[in-house]
Amino acid sequence: NLDTVNSQRVYAWLREQHQQHGQTIVVVTHSAELAAAADRVIELVDGRVVSDRRTRATAAPAPEGPA
Repeated sequence: NLDTVNSQRVYAWLREQHQQHGQTIVVVTHSAELAAAADRVIELVDGRVVSDRRTRATAAPAPEGPA
């Protein structure tokens, strides 16, 4: 639960780790803005997956099967 500036700094650092090291980063958030910046968004409602989508046109298709 960070302020806007620190939230952006943390997200930038996570994105850098992903790009430089190929790390998979899992972020759990209620922020639509942060989710929109992700490559993939898996939405849960009451503990069940209700959507699983890629947010970037250049991203590979989402894998088949359970998330």
